[in-house]
Amino acid sequence: MSDIYYDTYNEGEAPQEEKSKASKVAGIVWRTVVIVAVLAVFFIIFYRIFEMREPSGTGDFIFTAESLKLYDEMGTESVVKGEYGRDRYAFEKESLTSVTLTKKGQSAEEYETVTLPAGDYYEKTGFRVFEANIGSYTVRDEEANKTTTVTVTGFYDKKGSPVEGALSASHIYLIPAAKQVQLTFRYKSDSLGKLEGRKGADGSVFTYRLRDDKGKEYGSYSYKTDEWGTYRYVTMVFDGAELSNVETLTLDVHYLDKELNDAVLSIALYDSGIPLPMKAYEVKRGEIEELMRYEG
Repeated sequence: MSDIYYDTYNEGEAPQEEKSKASKVAGIVWRTVVIVAVLAVFFIIFYRIFEMREPSGTGDFIFTAESLKLYDEMGTESVVKGEYGRDRYAFEKESLTSVTLTKKGQSAEEYETVTLPAGDYYEKTGFRVFEANIGSYTVRDEEANKTTTVTVTGFYDKKGSPVEGALSASHIYLIPAAKQVQLTFRYKSDSLGKLEGRKGADGSVFTYRLRDDKGKEYGSYSYKTDEWGTYRYVTMVFDGAELSNVETLTLDVHYLDKELNDAVLSIALYDSGIPLPMKAYEVKRGEIEELMRYEG
């Protein structure tokens, strides 16, 4: 047998060459980088979840002197006229202006959808607060042979805008009896910078106007502000808004562009075409909340 034969049985495996100090250091550095990267990803995820939380009280219904007075006078109970009782009609959905019912028949073929003004449906209307829905619907233009999709998301979602998705309106309360609209507008602290805008003479980042489909605009409102992380919140109350026959409501967000001209970003708040029932918001009696005032 050759002298160079290595007896692995008696001697064990051939000895491995010890790793160099440089390769050991490189391994430690690589593992550290991976661990730091994983921790950074988890930190970003948890911070984003934390940051998306709204400040305490955001979205709560706000009582003004007028709305509290109406609440006490009207109560919250609404009474349906006897002719639209449940034995003959099933409630389907409601908008600010109308109520949709299903008239019952002897068979499914005899069932009929009926839409009537809200004032014809209720014998007595209590203090009612509605929360606007989001959704979409299509509009067909037969002459142009074109179908358009109308969306209400609550976000400013104009494609290509530097603030696409960074501005939103939520907690949109519509109170017909008080002729009042309440909502919370949220934006990121860097939004004005991304728009290359300028603050107003009073230091304001944005100012707001409520607009309906009838051409009416409301530029005066009471408001309060809050912030959480990089987000800023403005909860505002528009008084005097005529809601008895509106089909759409829009929030126009105004700011000064870099040439100090008035610029506008629009967010859809309410659209009667959304094929969902309005949400009746359960509101309990509270105290009058003192707000700041902007006269637009």
